[in-house]
Amino acid sequence: MPITLWRSADYMSDSTTHASIMTLFFGFMVAMAISNLFFFVTTRNTTFLVYTGYVLALAITLSTLHGYSFQYLWPNNTFLQGQAVAIFASLTLCLAVVFSSQTLDVHNYSKRVATMLKWLGVVFLLFSLVSVIAPYALMIKLFMLMLLMAVFAILACGIWLSLRGNEVARYYTLAWSFLLLSGFSATLDNLNIVELPISSHYLLIFGASVETLLLGLILAMRYSQQRDRLLAAQAEAWEQEQAATQDQDKRNHSATA
Repeated sequence: MPITLWRSADYMSDSTTHASIMTLFFGFMVAMAISNLFFFVTTRNTTFLVYTGYVLALAITLSTLHGYSFQYLWPNNTFLQGQAVAIFASLTLCLAVVFSSQTLDVHNYSKRVATMLKWLGVVFLLFSLVSVIAPYALMIKLFMLMLLMAVFAILACGIWLSLRGNEVARYYTLAWSFLLLSGFSATLDNLNIVELPISSHYLLIFGASVETLLLGLILAMRYSQQRDRLLAAQAEAWEQEQAATQDQDKRNHSATA
């Protein structure tokens, strides 16, 4: 295990910088969750609620990895701390799959792919529940395998829909690519295959922040498009009703004459 010796002044400076970065990150995640929860309350669009759950689950997963959950959310609960990563990481992927299916309107392109994503989400939900009692060493190995499958499935779905002309899918694929690239780079750094100029922890935080922001913008763009289509459909229906009314008036006038 590598050991680093610090001068006290350097250690205090680094600790202050680390605490500031983490505070900004978790504050950003909470703000995104609260704002999207507000959008759900005002619009009743369940996609906002799913995204809120995804952001909170992702934040708790990263908080657990950095020890903040054990310090602030469930202090002294060693059992929950031991299982929390598998529980909340699985829940994060469950909500990510559901959010992907809803945001990309997969059912409009392929019922089979939509069903596949639905069952993938169910598997991750069950995995999260089983992680409460199952051995962590076993569950985390299975989770890593399922994580690779889920990430590449979501990316493949996004690329496929992008090629089909889905504008939202293009930005969605870019958002997931940020998180995947940051996670892959952090893994290479931790395995000492490459040496990055910044800490792998900060790289993951950066990737998660960019992905969360882009997904929020994508969700807002999708909602705006849905609203525009609804307004256009209502306007078209009104015009058809007006035309039908005018036609009926002409017929009535002709019959009277």
